[in-house]
Amino acid sequence: MDPNVRGAVLTGCLLCLASAAPCLGQTRFAFGAGPSIPVGDLGDASSSGVHTIATTFLGSAGRTVNARIDLSYSHFFADRSGQNSPSNVWAVNVGAIVAPRTARPARPYVTAGAGWYLTPRDCPSRTNFGLNGGLGVRFRRIAIESRFHLVYMAAIRFFTSLLRSLCSSDHSAPSPSPCLGAA
Repeated sequence: MDPNVRGAVLTGCLLCLASAAPCLGQTRFAFGAGPSIPVGDLGDASSSGVHTIATTFLGSAGRTVNARIDLSYSHFFADRSGQNSPSNVWAVNVGAIVAPRTARPARPYVTAGAGWYLTPRDCPSRTNFGLNGGLGVRFRRIAIESRFHLVYMAAIRFFTSLLRSLCSSDHSAPSPSPCLGAA
């Protein structure tokens, strides 16, 4: 197994184990799968894909705001022209869920977070910072959720350049590229 993939999986497992925070109330675990639709540069290079996720929820179901930790894996199939190869993306995210209290069996919610993404080998940077947000509806034993992930391929280089520019006389820094696969 690739050392970077092993590191991402190990980090996700450690975060899940460390999530037993008694001050937050209940700890719940969930697993899911579904389709992934690439956009931006990844959408140009790949077709649709599949997504799996393991989530640890921190906090009680009755609270309006709860925390979550996600470990996810997405596999995108090669594009139809056959010129590009399949792509895999691993992610470890930490975020929050805001769900208004309701007596109905369906409970809508909004989720947002940030994390680290392990992107395909042919990308300029393998480990990248990203943001995510989405909407969902939770029923008694199942949730339906849709999220958008924005991966900053050059975030680490951007912040390193920013720190260097603050320490030097040249105060220009490159802006991060907000699309997967961009330099």
